[in-house]
Amino acid sequence: MRATSESDPAAATTLRRLNQEYVDAFMNADVGWYRENLADDFVCIESDGSVLGRDEFLRDAARGPDVATCCSSPPTRTIGSSSSPTTWSCGLCSTGRREEKHLSRSQARRRGEGVVISRHWKGISRRDQADAYIRHLKVETFPALRAIPGFVRASILKREVAKGMEFQIITVWDSLDAIRAFAGQDAELAVVPAVAREMMVEFEARASHYEVVHATS
Repeated sequence: MRATSESDPAAATTLRRLNQEYVDAFMNADVGWYRENLADDFVCIESDGSVLGRDEFLRDAARGPDVATCCSSPPTRTIGSSSSPTTWSCGLCSTGRREEKHLSRSQARRRGEGVVISRHWKGISRRDQADAYIRHLKVETFPALRAIPGFVRASILKREVAKGMEFQIITVWDSLDAIRAFAGQDAELAVVPAVAREMMVEFEARASHYEVVHATS
């Protein structure tokens, strides 16, 4: 990216647009946007002062948003040449620091912490309700999950089956306690609100949990 100055209104507009695109790419794990827009010598300065190079940043971005670690402030993002950088806040938060309980994934890895739990649940919707169910997840469910400390990311998988459209919803959490904040003390109990039940032909009453022992990208 070319470095621009916010003293120029046009440049400020460009920075605001890039800021929003940056956030959207982060929330959607859109590594392609970063590959296209980030300079080869791009660096990301985390709020704890650690520096991520372009390749490490892209690997982290591919894993999707770690919303739970995003307190109220992002790390400073440095664009362009590291010798002549342009910086701006990515807009994911607003204060400038992370609390100890909200460590970033890279910090947790360095400290050897953070067992990650993958939660799997299946349900079959009526074919004519498949799009509505996806919309429900994206508009209602996932925004609520992002507000829960310890939620990492979510995926929607689907396939055609004889009874309708089968969905597998995979959510990733940084602990079972985080899942209990969502599902209650019986962490494996499926959470299926009435509006979603009406779309379903059948669904699992309980979710399955797996400890993530390795991930690659």
